[in-house]
Amino acid sequence: MFKRKKIYSIFIITVAALMYNISCMAADKQDVDLKRAQKALNKQQYERSFKIYKKLAEDGNSLAQFSVGLFYRSGWGRSVDDDTACSWFEKAAEGNIPAAAHFFGECLVGKIEKD
Repeated sequence: MFKRKKIYSIFIITVAALMYNISCMAADKQDVDLKRAQKALNKQQYERSFKIYKKLAEDGNSLAQFSVGLFYRSGWGRSVDDDTACSWFEKAAEGNIPAAAHFFGECLVGKIEKD
């Protein structure tokens, strides 16, 4: 019985370590992709940058969600779309991006003023 518990404990620790490594690898890939997107944006390669940010945003990356909101708010490589920008700012704000919370607040104030 003791041997079975020991093997089970080793198994659980191994699985936890593997899961941690997988999540770290995913985070590292997202960091690389964020840097690629920012580099493209700095070169005004809007479509390339947007595609990378949008994929990361759809995967739940809050910083990318904020960046996608900026694309729509600023009209970088696309038409200005305040409603879509506000939607992305809301998602990013929920992910604890302070600037996104500020911009989302502006969206709410603008909506109140229109009503």
